[in-house]
Amino acid sequence: MRGRSLLEAIAGLGVRPRKELLRRVIAQLCAGHWRTAAWLADQLTMEASNLSDRHLAPMLRDGTLERRYPEMPTHPEQAYRTACMQGSLVPQQTLRNSAGGADGGSPRVYRAHW
Repeated sequence: MRGRSLLEAIAGLGVRPRKELLRRVIAQLCAGHWRTAAWLADQLTMEASNLSDRHLAPMLRDGTLERRYPEMPTHPEQAYRTACMQGSLVPQQTLRNSAGGADGGSPRVYRAHW
């Protein structure tokens, strides 16, 4: 979802977008770039406080986004980007092996590499 298709996705969100679709677009906007809540809100024609409370905070909690200044959540220049694997722009995705670990205990955790 880059360039024209990202613009089309933003335009297609409508007045009351579905949470999942909106969060996918936010993740794409933040992929590889630090974005402020104000910038995101402007692009998505939303109120920055509403965007932060309803979408950015949950995306931070679930690991989809990361803060530029994690030690200072209220930093005046706080920005967000899609959480990445080391050195890549691929969002982390955890996959669990349902068979469990080699010892039969907890499931193995894999990181997606694509």
